[in-house]
Amino acid sequence: MELEKIREKIDLVDSELLALFEQRYQLIMQVAEYKIENKLPVFDAKREEIVLANKLAMVKNIQATSYIQELWQGVMQASKREQLKLLQLEEKTKKKFQPIKLTGKVIAFQGVEGAYSEEALLSLGVAKEQLKAYGSFRQIFTAIQEGEVDYGILPLENASTGSLGDVYDDLLVFQHQIVHEVILPINHCLLAKPEAALDKINIVYSHEQGLSQCSEYLRQHPQWQVQAYHNTAMSAALVAKEDNLQAAAIGSKRLAELYGLQVLAYDIQNNKENFTRFVLLAKKRGTLESPNKISIAFTLPHVTGSLYRVIKLFHDYSINMLKISSRPIVDQPWEYRFFLDFTGQLKEKNTQAMLHQLEQETENLLILGNYHSNLR
Repeated sequence: MELEKIREKIDLVDSELLALFEQRYQLIMQVAEYKIENKLPVFDAKREEIVLANKLAMVKNIQATSYIQELWQGVMQASKREQLKLLQLEEKTKKKFQPIKLTGKVIAFQGVEGAYSEEALLSLGVAKEQLKAYGSFRQIFTAIQEGEVDYGILPLENASTGSLGDVYDDLLVFQHQIVHEVILPINHCLLAKPEAALDKINIVYSHEQGLSQCSEYLRQHPQWQVQAYHNTAMSAALVAKEDNLQAAAIGSKRLAELYGLQVLAYDIQNNKENFTRFVLLAKKRGTLESPNKISIAFTLPHVTGSLYRVIKLFHDYSINMLKISSRPIVDQPWEYRFFLDFTGQLKEKNTQAMLHQLEQETENLLILGNYHSNLR
């Protein structure tokens, strides 16, 4: 049979399918209306399994089984999406956002004066008198939990070195909400005492992230001992305090001014477009500015295509996914939790419908916040 004749037959079959799909659409809308009247859920996983099994049992050409299965799963997915457009969802996502104000609030940051976290807060117009320093990220989570502070700021990821896993892990443990995001440019310098000389340096202190972000520069000086320390600001304070002209620290130019140090080298980071993403956390959901970004976390069942179905939802609902990453689950070898960022507002019906369907495709779905981002 010639190709054109085959295509003509396909067109005839497609015409019949279109008419049948239109009929099917009218029927699923009737189903949706019935569910609204009787307050029934959109999803019935057991029925979906039965329907799919019945359809596959009717397939006469065994070779077409996987084709039919994929087609029918798509049909059922589309049906659920259309029904959700009609249903009035009563979800956690419909809670109203409380606008937050930083004026007069106590805000935690990690480190000492001059830390990048402090700089991120100052960029929001926060007064120094409002800030409270803590020695570790975990202490900030605990301080928020126990009401010692109103908010806390933490670095979440860097453009060069990626995510800070321990911060992501504690987000799940404490389940604080992200209420704002700050993207801060990070320009590292090599700092030392005023009397020090570059060719005499033998040890360099900084936070492990700072050392990693300047790894190429450090490789040019293999004779230096590299020592990870609490953070960049505390590293600068250590160098300023020690009676050692051979010690240096990696940190910001501002640290040199604060601790009476000199800058031996400017902009030594690997990536000249180096940014760190900081998030402002609170116990309750809120927003500093109009929210435009949503962060979630979830696990997936060990079922073929589970991650594909999650990603496909964002395409189906025309929602822009910004990032997806995974972290190992503690005490569960080879099990992973996914973190995902996307654009939108939780109050939007389209977003609510997508999240409602996403909840059926995932396990342990957790909303980490809906907040303002520059979406750089």
